[in-house]
Amino acid sequence: MINNNSIDKTLDGETEPSSPALIDLNQLILIIGDDQAQLKDLLTMFYQDYFLKSVQIKEALQNHELATAQQLAHNIAGSAQMIGAESLLFASQAFDSSLKQGLYEPALSERFYLSLEHTLFALNTQIEAI
Repeated sequence: MINNNSIDKTLDGETEPSSPALIDLNQLILIIGDDQAQLKDLLTMFYQDYFLKSVQIKEALQNHELATAQQLAHNIAGSAQMIGAESLLFASQAFDSSLKQGLYEPALSERFYLSLEHTLFALNTQIEAI
């Protein structure tokens, strides 16, 4: 049986009841059904994609390629919505919007990377639980 409970723990294991769940798989499960192997494959794909895109965004920012970083952040926002990663979705959208305007805002970047780090941890936890 697929565990579709929301993951709402921080990296240090503390529960944050007032913050949105890091991952809510209900939307994805509605699309793919109760197929654990497919769910694990998709979550693994999201994990790998997020990790790769985070590296690519850092490289783009180091090279002052805001348009490239913006497109990557936009892509992360879209896939974050698929797995119910609301915190990452909101952080990605804010970062995307700033970069689209040609602005690099360190606070938005930090929020984006922190949310991405927490989501990667939650994805890994979910993948190991399947």
